[in-house]
Amino acid sequence: MEQLLWDKIEYNNIQLIITANDSGINFVNNPNCGISEIYDFFSNLAAEFKYGNEKTEEYKIQIREYLDGNRKYFDLPMNFIGNEFQKKVWSEITTIKYGETIDLNDFANQFAESKSQVEAAILSNPLIILIPSHRITGVDYENSLRNNSAFIKYLLNIEKE
Repeated sequence: MEQLLWDKIEYNNIQLIITANDSGINFVNNPNCGISEIYDFFSNLAAEFKYGNEKTEEYKIQIREYLDGNRKYFDLPMNFIGNEFQKKVWSEITTIKYGETIDLNDFANQFAESKSQVEAAILSNPLIILIPSHRITGVDYENSLRNNSAFIKYLLNIEKE
């Protein structure tokens, strides 16, 4: 059974739960949701959770710096949990520059797969903030586990300042 470290980040009125393993950070939950959201997101997850320690401290520091508006890029090991196409989409999302946005149609045109497949990969992003899918406009989050338009606007406002 895999061991996942988990930790909490509290910032203003936002609480985020993160998980990581030896390969890097692999999940950031929606704000103010409990750790059970991890099981909703990864329905086949069989893991033992251990509260974080010094191994999660740098993740917390860099995410807080971003939320403060003092960090534009993350220098953290990331452990993508997904299929090859999802990883390809997520990798491309990380190339969208801080403070910029791109329309879903334009973003999807970079891939041979359909727009709906690209959108599904965006919606399955396990590392909100670090993989900045909030920079892609026109994504329909309504029926997804990442349905949190207020937080997306919050992140975009951080990047406008």
